[in-house]
Amino acid sequence: MTKDCPTCNRRLPTPADRVPAADRVLAKTVPAQGGCIVFTGWTKGGYGMVADDSKEKRAHRVVYEALVGEIPAGLVLDHLCHNRDAECPGGHCIHRRCVNPLHLAPVTNEVNSLSGQSSSARNLAKTHCPKGHAYSPENTVVVHRLGRPFRRCVTCHRVRTREAYRAQRQRALEEAGP
Repeated sequence: MTKDCPTCNRRLPTPADRVPAADRVLAKTVPAQGGCIVFTGWTKGGYGMVADDSKEKRAHRVVYEALVGEIPAGLVLDHLCHNRDAECPGGHCIHRRCVNPLHLAPVTNEVNSLSGQSSSARNLAKTHCPKGHAYSPENTVVVHRLGRPFRRCVTCHRVRTREAYRAQRQRALEEAGP
């Protein structure tokens, strides 16, 4: 049974009349470099967005679920095209609007964060400390500061501790006098 608008007597759309969200997303895409299919509609935080059942949803998730299947619980979609593009500055880049399911992979949030170009990802890619010592299991300790983990070079820490001890000892000897 259809309903008419009481004001203008036009027929109101029913749920059966609604165009699926994935079709609406795909209608607003253009091909881009590297095989990306870029959504040209509404964006939020750099990601393409679409309204579906009165909820905001990310366009790449809607298309992935429609064409590939459900995203496993506890996983997020990683834009593989972003990870391959060394020229990409990160942040609000074109890759966040890519809806090509071949460019998306379900991964854990940790893997997604570290595969990008964030400071965490760049630091984890480092194999040596600033002084040139290897970040090996024997020479690395993970320390938490303000709730965040970071790697500390054991060799550098020993050197700093030794130098601080010597400086403190020297000051104490100077204060004690001859």
